[in-house]
Amino acid sequence: MTDENSLVLRQDDAGVTTLTLNRPQARNALSRAMLKALHRAFDDIATDQAVRVVILAGAGPGFCAGHDLKQAMQMLLTGDPIDAATALRFGLVNEIVPAAELEARTAALARQLAGKSPLTLAIGKEAFYRQLELPLAEAYDYSRQAMVRNLQTLDAQEGIAAFIDKRPPRWCGH
Repeated sequence: MTDENSLVLRQDDAGVTTLTLNRPQARNALSRAMLKALHRAFDDIATDQAVRVVILAGAGPGFCAGHDLKQAMQMLLTGDPIDAATALRFGLVNEIVPAAELEARTAALARQLAGKSPLTLAIGKEAFYRQLELPLAEAYDYSRQAMVRNLQTLDAQEGIAAFIDKRPPRWCGH
């Protein structure tokens, strides 16, 4: 039996937390124990104000044998793996980079996100996921309201001032 604490490894670095699924012998398949450990790790992160970005990685040769069945119906029905270009076309990945550049590109993206206003990111993520469930007209209206709410924050004012002053922003989270 695998120790549940060793199933998901956590590393923190300057506001970026990397969670590594650690069952490489099973291609990091999402077992109940793995899901429980991952859930606990995300619960811990949710209360950690220092964490600005989370990278989810997989130990070993494969990220994770589990997948979103709605987005990957072809893989489910045929059992055929798909290449990176197909995953990009299906919207399962954001971009493709050579394996030798993956760690550096991931770190650069994480640093970029960690430098953004945490409040702005929170408003944006909440708006994105909420509008997915709305009819089109309501989704546009909700997104508009979220943008207005965002522009009314002190962080938005700071971002504009920092841009004009050509200096890094000092986010306050309000």
